[in-house]
Amino acid sequence: MKETIYHTFGIDVRQFTPYGSYQSFQTAEALFLIVTVSHLREEELSELYHISQYLLNAGDPYVAVFELTNEEKPTFTHGKEQYALLKKQRLRSQAARFSKRQNWQPFMSGEEAFHMKYPKQNVSVPGRNYGQND
Repeated sequence: MKETIYHTFGIDVRQFTPYGSYQSFQTAEALFLIVTVSHLREEELSELYHISQYLLNAGDPYVAVFELTNEEKPTFTHGKEQYALLKKQRLRSQAARFSKRQNWQPFMSGEEAFHMKYPKQNVSVPGRNYGQND
């Protein structure tokens, strides 16, 4: 499997370690999971790929995304099985990406983050003042 991953992705695998029921390996920037996908249809794989890309672009710090092969494919074959290599970025690099996006701060409360995105506005209604002296 190490040789297949090297030829398919150009990633030199030093050592496999179990991660739950999956085989995994680490590099300096990511954790990789090897997942059997022979039981999934092409449409399901495509949908999972697009969902993972959407979550990554939305800033989800916990999403694992498909690592594409050298031929830009989401799956590879080893023996008789078809696999996907899922890449989970290390949180430090994702936290840096978060801080650049929308001034997100890691220890901000949900309410503070909400009001940063949607600032309070003064609303005038005859006889009442909303948003003042909250």
